[in-house]
Amino acid sequence: MGGRYTGFFVVVFVALGFSAVGGHAQTTTTGVTLPSEANCGQKQLSFLWWPSGHGASQQYNFPAFPAPHVEVYEGGTTTYSEDAFLAYFDNHGDPHFESACKPVSDGGKPKAMSSKKSQTGAAVLVCKFAKSPTLQVVTGTGSATMNAIVSNEIDASLKLGENGALTYNSKVCKAKAPLIPA
Repeated sequence: MGGRYTGFFVVVFVALGFSAVGGHAQTTTTGVTLPSEANCGQKQLSFLWWPSGHGASQQYNFPAFPAPHVEVYEGGTTTYSEDAFLAYFDNHGDPHFESACKPVSDGGKPKAMSSKKSQTGAAVLVCKFAKSPTLQVVTGTGSATMNAIVSNEIDASLKLGENGALTYNSKVCKAKAPLIPA
């Protein structure tokens, strides 16, 4: 994962079913519940979207991590360090939220996004939201999606797995080249 973050800790943490937060949850195959919605208290977020995983990077101190996944960081960061790390989910859905992210309950079905753009390759998605979004992880058949929801509208949707795509409101978010080229 990023900076001093080895990635191993998060993967083991999630795989064992431990959670730093409670609240609204989903059940894993191990029977342990994990939160599926949280608010991290940040209006600006950076999403590292890796639909095919990634190789190692000395520049960012990322080990090779072949599993499709998304990492969420405080939006103003350029170092992607452990201190700025907020959340993670993989193609199986299993989310992990840091303690800065507080669980929230389901607010119903959000409206579709406006000014929609989409892509399928790895990217850094930087978003400046009107207010701190709810990060919602939804698991489907052969896929998992993280939605960033503000005022009951989806502003970013990061889908891993079958028909995976990064879809975002171009008035709120900008996609940049991935940190590690494919």
